[in-house]
Amino acid sequence: MTVLNKEILYDSGPYIEFTCLKQPLLIPENDWPSKDLYSTGTFFELADSLLDTYCTITKQYSFFDLYEVTEYTTPAELFKLATSFIEWAALIALTDDPKILREKSFYRESYPANASITEFRCDLIETLLFISGKIIESARNEHTITIVGI
Repeated sequence: MTVLNKEILYDSGPYIEFTCLKQPLLIPENDWPSKDLYSTGTFFELADSLLDTYCTITKQYSFFDLYEVTEYTTPAELFKLATSFIEWAALIALTDDPKILREKSFYRESYPANASITEFRCDLIETLLFISGKIIESARNEHTITIVGI
């Protein structure tokens, strides 16, 4: 399983940070949290170009604002967020190859050039399932998810 994180897509930032915290940050509107407040809970850094790839392939807008700090604090909010990632995974599984091939070409520098379309599709899906799994785990543990945008 290859999760398309910052280490794999090292030249595709800026990166949107996904964090799992025991308590919400409760950041005032139009304010930005210090990285010290959430960095220990960061479990994934999503390249903004990868988010664009997901939106292009699924023909859907992002369900969170990549320019904001968004907190999901209740199990209902967390399950809804996880479901959105799972729905994207299902749509990508059903997408035709030419669209995925076109999107794969944007990652010439960091993604393995010899990877097949099927491998790239699997990596896209596995990344979404990884994120949704962490969100579901957060709901189980009564933690919050904070998405720190760019």
